[in-house]
Amino acid sequence: MVLSSKRHTRVQFDEDLEKSLEMVKTMSSMVEKQLKEAIALFRVEDKSTIDEKAQVILENDLLVNKIEMKIHDYCLYLIAKHQPKAQDLRLVFAVVRAASEFERIGDTVIKICESARKSQHVINSLIEKIEHFAEHSITLLRKSTDALVSLDLNSACEVYVQDNYRHEYKDIFRATIEEAKGNLEHLKEYFIVAIALRQIERIGDRCRNLNEYVYYYSKGVTPTSTVFTQMYEDLHPETKASK
Repeated sequence: MVLSSKRHTRVQFDEDLEKSLEMVKTMSSMVEKQLKEAIALFRVEDKSTIDEKAQVILENDLLVNKIEMKIHDYCLYLIAKHQPKAQDLRLVFAVVRAASEFERIGDTVIKICESARKSQHVINSLIEKIEHFAEHSITLLRKSTDALVSLDLNSACEVYVQDNYRHEYKDIFRATIEEAKGNLEHLKEYFIVAIALRQIERIGDRCRNLNEYVYYYSKGVTPTSTVFTQMYEDLHPETKASK
């Protein structure tokens, strides 16, 4: 009878953990949608309509903040109800920290939204740069979320080492500055785009943090970038041979 009760408790705990991960996945989808909507504001020709569109994004950010608090409260409930230990407790902590990362991504999106509101002209070459870079960040966000929800350390490693978004940011930033030199009449627009690009890069950094939480759950320690690099090389021996 006691063993049966323990099994029942374990099953219930696993179901509760699964629910917390589903909430994380929902939160990720919400901030992804926010980011797409914020980037789309740069394409708006009629600038008089931006405030209304931006207000929708701001209201959605309030929902993101609410679900973060909901996840935190739910994790406290999990701890109080099940008193998890070791790896189970680390997973609860990882979920709490992930929710905070998504909330910060939402804040970053709001800054991108504010940049779009300040923009007065649509310069296609600039918008294309922003859109391309944002798509890269969205891909990182999806893959990082999938690795977290599935608790797949190998996948987390694969995503973590994809830090070429930083190189892309530097290349796009330099191209924007060079283009600005020949279009001084729209210097303000280039400055606004530079700020937006920096915010998009920060989203990539947040995604790397999500992958670190998967490692923390699996190993019980917070990894350094060197740890992930070594792990990646162990997964792909050919990368060592090519060095």
